[in-house]
Amino acid sequence: MACGITVAVATREVCRMSADRVYMPFQGGKALHPPIEFGVTCDNSRDNISSLNGRYSELTGSCWLQESRPSLYQSLVYYRRHFVKPDNPELYGGDDKLFAVASQRIDYESLLDEMGGGNCSDRTEALY
Repeated sequence: MACGITVAVATREVCRMSADRVYMPFQGGKALHPPIEFGVTCDNSRDNISSLNGRYSELTGSCWLQESRPSLYQSLVYYRRHFVKPDNPELYGGDDKLFAVASQRIDYESLLDEMGGGNCSDRTEALY
């Protein structure tokens, strides 16, 4: 996790991803589609409701995230919608404006310290 912040990106296909390591792509509904493999984390590990994805959509990923990824702050976004800071973002994806996402370097540890989130330096596991 990147300084206690995890933004899970629910995907159902291979997608472009921000270079910022706070984003963690995951395949939602993996229990319903076992032969489909994207090479990303799946929502059917540990305590999960992946088999209910047809009814609850990204909520299965949100529940999985809470059970599987201890973070100070968690969020979930859809694979085509990333958070973008509008002032001079660096686009990832070249000329493909439809699927371009922001790729900014943010000092999350300083941001969390300012917010009273504490030191995150001991939590450095890889997201992918």
